[in-house]
Amino acid sequence: MKRDEEMKDIEKQDCCYCLCNSCINNVESLTVKIEEIPSDAYPCFICDECYMFDGNDKNKNMSISECDRYIIDNYHAIKNRMQIKIVK
Repeated sequence: MKRDEEMKDIEKQDCCYCLCNSCINNVESLTVKIEEIPSDAYPCFICDECYMFDGNDKNKNMSISECDRYIIDNYHAIKNRMQIKIVK
């Protein structure tokens, strides 16, 4: 029983590969600041229905790899820029 709970905790960490994790429209995101949200933002609640987010067996895996409304937040944009290396 305890092993199943540990596996659920590990599976919840797969949100890092989901686009929702770095999207401005994600209402569950902790990295989005109020100042960077545009006035025409479309709040997204997909994480509430995703198994990977909360480990609820009633939900299915809603991990997103493509989205028309995706806008990267500043935190993740800065992280991505730090990975870019200049080759001379």
